Amino acid sequence: MNLLEAEGLPTEYDQLTVKQQNTIDRVWKMISYLNKKYDEEFVYVDYIPPELNQSETLTAYPRSTGSGNGKYLVTVKTTRGGFKDNYFDFSVEDLAEDLTNEFLTEHFGDSYKYFVSPLACDVKMSEMEDGKFQWKYGASNRIFLLEELCSVDNLEEFAVEYAQFLYDHELLGRHRIEVLREFPEDEAIWARKGGGYMEVRTGGAQDFIF
Repeated sequence: MNLLEAEGLPTEYDQLTVKQQNTIDRVWKMISYLNKKYDEEFVYVDYIPPELNQSETLTAYPRSTGSGNGKYLVTVKTTRGGFKDNYFDFSVEDLAEDLTNEFLTEHFGDSYKYFVSPLACDVKMSEMEDGKFQWKYGASNRIFLLEELCSVDNLEEFAVEYAQFLYDHELLGRHRIEVLREFPEDEAIWARKGGGYMEVRTGGAQDFIF
């Protein structure tokens, strides 16, 4: 129904042309294949009918993750025995790490380092909606930033934005942010090289330490 409305077509099946009916039937079968195979709901993005040098292809994404600016797009193609797809179910841990990396990249480009250690996970990918972890996933995160992009004076302002990001995605955990003049080549000494730092705990009281 959403697809028909988006294309400005009648929403009554018998009012469609034979070609339009065939397209809707194929989209429904391919989406249903994904939903049943992975026990998740997938959202339609695009459909390409079979042509001489083009396989019939459906593009969709899991509703639980969203499209992720294209990262989580899935393609389904026809085979002699039915369908095949390129969906590899991301773990909850992977999704949390991906979302955090996207947030940090938006702020600092590649001028940051991020290390994560999952602590607990009681939510499944199929249970998530709009990238929300429902306060059932937690991790210990360490974020290292270059002083030239985030000085100690600006650290609290960024930490507030980061805390809001965690709240929006309903992420638990302990998160330590450190500001360095430069990144050491030996990652094993990072913990000893920090300058000012801040800790943010979500799911309870917030502690700010300098």
